[in-house]
Amino acid sequence: MNDNKNIPKVKDLKFDTKAMFGETFGLSDIDEVAIWKDNVKTNEFEYIYDLVCVDKKMKHIYVKYPRKIMDTPEDIVPVEVNDLEVSPYVRDGRLYLNIKASNIKLMK
Repeated sequence: MNDNKNIPKVKDLKFDTKAMFGETFGLSDIDEVAIWKDNVKTNEFEYIYDLVCVDKKMKHIYVKYPRKIMDTPEDIVPVEVNDLEVSPYVRDGRLYLNIKASNIKLMK
């Protein structure tokens, strides 16, 4: 008999974001997307930041953030990213990661 009691649910998984993405990021692109609630498109927007993970061989991740900190850059711009939150979910049998940041700001 197969006992699934000890198998964690996807929503209960925890991620070490520093190990996954590093601590040095560059901003590559910003897209504005409408927020959907209950399958209805609202008049509210959030932003998807295309971040380059400098510590991880320039891997790209897409991070949701509620505000736009600048226009889309012409080149990669160094940014500070705080408190990345990774939430896994399953759709059509595939695992996806929803990534949000509590703060993204331009480096000086």
